Amino acid sequence: MNVYIIAALCDEQIILLLILSSISILGITVIFWINHCLSSIAEKSHSIYKPLNSRVVRNVLNLKLKLKIFSTIERISGPVIGLYCYELFPFTNYMFYLFVKNCVLFFILVMNFLK
Repeated sequence: MNVYIIAALCDEQIILLLILSSISILGITVIFWINHCLSSIAEKSHSIYKPLNSRVVRNVLNLKLKLKIFSTIERISGPVIGLYCYELFPFTNYMFYLFVKNCVLFFILVMNFLK
């Protein structure tokens, strides 16, 4: 996307400028939509945490069921449950923020270099 934006800013032809700008806007929109879908998986997987804790506190349960609930709570409390990018980082809103921040910084550096 950075290359399309740089080419659009440096080019003098109006038609090519409109085409590259449209491609950039469409690509950025798709990336944000994909991030929203992927990060909602991680959010939904942790939404059961509060109901499980209240279930253990409020109800009298037998030992076997309590142990199963505690192991589920322990699993939910651990690392992010969701989709990962090559086992490197999870798709969450914070990680996407870091990705966008780095892309903007790279764009600024390239634009300063081209001037």
